[in-house]
Amino acid sequence: TRFIDDYVASGQAALQVGMLSFTMQPYSDNAVHAALCAGEQGAFWEMQHALFVRGSREGVTNAYTPAAIEEMARDLGLDPDRVATCVADGRYGLLMDRFALSAMDLGVSATPTVLMRRGDSGWEKVTRNYDNLAQLAEDAHTATGPAAGSSGH
Repeated sequence: TRFIDDYVASGQAALQVGMLSFTMQPYSDNAVHAALCAGEQGAFWEMQHALFVRGSREGVTNAYTPAAIEEMARDLGLDPDRVATCVADGRYGLLMDRFALSAMDLGVSATPTVLMRRGDSGWEKVTRNYDNLAQLAEDAHTATGPAAGSSGH
């Protein structure tokens, strides 16, 4: 989040997020849908964080069940029925398919992966630590102005 605060919020870099679910189906798909569905209520990042924390603590087979997702939505002050319905109907399936196809085309095989593009050049994988991203943003900003971008998958 420090990079977002320092570079994205200031307009020196752009951030695109592609949500992917590679393994542990249907749990991984449930988690992606939960974050996107929470986004409908303005809580994408909050749900994404809650899913990561709970998944790390309990494992995906426990943390990403429909009941657990409803509980997280409730804890975040969201309408849990609305999130549950959105997840159950697979509303974001086509978007997830597009993210997956794009990621495969770019050589992404694990999450998280950070890709960067300078101007009209293609996407390239980069190390995702703050110092590296900050230096890349500074270099791109100096070379091209504020048109540099980064993408997190």
